Amino acid sequence: MAQRKALRLGTRGEVIRLIRERQGRGKPLHNAAVLEQDPQLELAARTHFGTWRAAVEATGFRLTGRQLWNKARVIAEIRSLIRRGAPLVTTRVPNQLVMAAITYFGSWRTAVASAGVDYKVVESQHQGRRSREQVMALLRTAARSGRTGIGPKGFISGTLASYVRLKFGSLPAMIEAAGLDPSKFLHNVHGRYKTAESIAVELQRLSRAQPEMSLSELYKVNSGLATAARKRYGTLMAAVAAAGISGWPRQLVPYWPPREEIVALIQERHRQGTSIQLLDVKATDRRLLNAAVDRFGTWRSAVRAAGLGYLIDNHDRVWIGNQIQAELKGRRLRGEAMDRRAIQRDDPRLWSAIVTWYGSLAKALREANATRRAAKTRALPSRRGRTRRRRDTR
Repeated sequence: MAQRKALRLGTRGEVIRLIRERQGRGKPLHNAAVLEQDPQLELAARTHFGTWRAAVEATGFRLTGRQLWNKARVIAEIRSLIRRGAPLVTTRVPNQLVMAAITYFGSWRTAVASAGVDYKVVESQHQGRRSREQVMALLRTAARSGRTGIGPKGFISGTLASYVRLKFGSLPAMIEAAGLDPSKFLHNVHGRYKTAESIAVELQRLSRAQPEMSLSELYKVNSGLATAARKRYGTLMAAVAAAGISGWPRQLVPYWPPREEIVALIQERHRQGTSIQLLDVKATDRRLLNAAVDRFGTWRSAVRAAGLGYLIDNHDRVWIGNQIQAELKGRRLRGEAMDRRAIQRDDPRLWSAIVTWYGSLAKALREANATRRAAKTRALPSRRGRTRRRRDTR
C-alpha cells in the first residue's frame, strides 16, 4: 500500500511538470478548481511543497487572491525562500510577503531576523558580488555628486555602506583607498563627537543658529551628531536636555518616553497616593495616558507592567457579555495566550467574569467565534438581498 501511495504522489519534478502542463492547457490554478478537477495533483503538491501555493510558485507562476497570514506563515515563507536559494531583498520578494512581514513584525528586517537570517547577508545579496575595484569606482563616482554623509540624501546609500563594512572591514579605509578624503564625506569620521562636551557644544550652536529647526531636520542636517548623541544618551532629546537646552528642536510628532520611564511614572503616581484608574488619569495626566497606550497598547497593560495590575483588576466593575468578548478579542489581537491558566494568571477578574457569565472558557470562545462569523455575514449581504435593493432603487 505504501509503495502504491508513493507512486501516486510522484516526485517534486513530476508535480512541477504537471502544474505547467495544466497551465499550458489553460486550466485554472486556483486551489478550489484543482481540488475539484485533479485532487491527486493537489495532494502531491501539498506532500512535496507544504501548500498548493508554494508548489505553484515553485513553477514560476504566481497565484492571486486573498491569503491568510500570521507570524508563523511569514517565517515559513522566508525560510522556504532560503531553502530554494532565492534572494531576500524586498525588490525580489513577493509583495504580499513583504506587506505581511511589515504587518506582523514591524519591518522586513525584523521578520528576516526572526527567521534566523543575518540581515547583513541580505544587504550583501542586494549589492551583488562587487570587487574591490568596482566599489572604489562607485565611491569616486558618488564623490562627484557634491553630497556628504550616508543615506537617501548622502553621497552613498546606507546599503552600500553596510556592504563595504561587511566585505572590506572599514568604510573610511575604503574611501582612502579610492583616493578620497574620508573627513570630507563622512560627518562623524575620526570621532568628531566622541565626548559629551563636543556633542553639547554642537547642539548649542545649532540651537542658536536655527531656533526653528525640527527634530527630523536635525537628523538630516547632521546625522553624525544625531548618531553620536543617541549612542551616548540613548535618545537625541536626552542629549539636548543634557546640553541644557529646552524647547528645541521642535517636535512635529509627540515624543513618548520609553517603556521603562512610563512604568516609573505610574509607580511614582501610586506612591504619591494619586489614583491610577483610567478615568482619573485621563482627567489629570492625559500625556501619561497617551504615552502608555502608545508604548503598551492599553492603559491596563502599562499598569500591569508596573506591577500594579491588581489595583485596576479588582476595581469595582460590572462585567457583561460584550465586555468579556472585547477583552478576549484584545488578548487575541495582542497575541496573548487564550488558555485557562494564562487568563487566570494575567487577569483573574476576567476569568471570574467568564466563569460567572458563561460557565466555562470553551463556551465563551465559541460565543466569540459565533460573533465574528455573524459580523462577517452582516458585512457581506446575500446576492438575493443585493438584487432586491437594486430593484427597489429602480
